[in-house]
Amino acid sequence: MLTWPIVLGARAAVSPCVQELVQIPLIVGRRRCGRNPCMVGGTIIERGRVEIPAGFTEQFLNWFRARTEAAWCMYQPRTFEDFVAAGVGGSDWQRGTRWMGGLSEEQIEQIERRWSLRFPPDYRLFLRVLHAVDRPTLGALYNDDSPSRLIPSKRPSFCNWLTDEEALQGRFDWLAEGLQFDVEHNRLWLASWGAKPSTLSAQNECVRALVAAAPRMIPVFGHRYLLAEPCQSGNPVFSIYQSDIVVYGQDLRTYFLREFAQLLSIDEDRWRNQSEAHTQRREDAYQAIPFWGEIYRDNNGNSPSEDSHCCGA
Repeated sequence: MLTWPIVLGARAAVSPCVQELVQIPLIVGRRRCGRNPCMVGGTIIERGRVEIPAGFTEQFLNWFRARTEAAWCMYQPRTFEDFVAAGVGGSDWQRGTRWMGGLSEEQIEQIERRWSLRFPPDYRLFLRVLHAVDRPTLGALYNDDSPSRLIPSKRPSFCNWLTDEEALQGRFDWLAEGLQFDVEHNRLWLASWGAKPSTLSAQNECVRALVAAAPRMIPVFGHRYLLAEPCQSGNPVFSIYQSDIVVYGQDLRTYFLREFAQLLSIDEDRWRNQSEAHTQRREDAYQAIPFWGEIYRDNNGNSPSEDSHCCGA
């Protein structure tokens, strides 16, 4: 098990009965509840007060389930024609999306053996309570054979660990493939990786070996990944797109509230700003993560100069 001196995500215990009050207007499915009380999944909302359960607990996940399913029930998704008209690829939820429900401990252990990893306690809780949704997102992507042409797409959002093996393999493979793309096209090569091999195939093999030896990343949603090591609650969630690595939440709770703020009808700016402020306070901790921390530091402009980390053309 890889460890490092700074413990990530450590915080004082909070009573589960403590509630966090967020002063924002409630919008569900584009309809504003206004000043009258509303009931969404058992949570009372009145005059813009949304009660968010404290901590990353079963109570919080049940609240998250109720809010997201209420929004999906009245959701107006973008169509394929909308993506084509905008000239962009992407994907959107399907109306009526629901959570499938949790996995058993036996199933979780089976998944860990299959993928040779250990889930931290907070992600195990997520798998036991929610796990995945019952239908894929729909949208548009560019055709590899005709890069200027959009074609319909269907892909999982939260992968089903029991059935979405190909999608999960793709998200694990993406970690190395994205870096390999930047090695080939964007002159990426950190000094700590050693001498840069002379051939592209050897460079790719080196990157694959480095990623395989690095702390594991768990695909959570799209290209958002939870740090799996050390195996403890409160690890950060990263957005990883090639060598563009940023902290998207200091823990799973903050990540869910930031990523899905619009769906939850809570203040998106507040959770983004809170996450970014926490990131600034914990820069040293994130940069100390083996392998990923160095790319994170390099990507966020904290390396001395390009010549010090980029070797060769």
